[in-house]
Amino acid sequence: MRTCDKAFHADQAAARLALASIREKAKQKGEPARLPVRVYPCDVCDGWHLTGKPVHGRKPPWDSDPDWVRPKGTAHLQQRSAAVVKGSRRQRARARVGV
Repeated sequence: MRTCDKAFHADQAAARLALASIREKAKQKGEPARLPVRVYPCDVCDGWHLTGKPVHGRKPPWDSDPDWVRPKGTAHLQQRSAAVVKGSRRQRARARVGV
């Protein structure tokens, strides 16, 4: 169940491919804009997203291992996603952040 407002990538490989494509296009155009630097798994939609935030501290396992998979099932994600679907856009955003 997809409930995020972010660009969705089905797996880590697709997200890394999109990241490389975005960075290559920006390089060709010479655009110094802030670009995504890494990928991360989403706990809401169980997909992958891109972020421009660098890692501070310990490197997450998916940054080191391109074959990394979520260690447990997705039942907890589906329950959380169901809560996110209900309510206004502001309420859904708060549910995603855990406020």
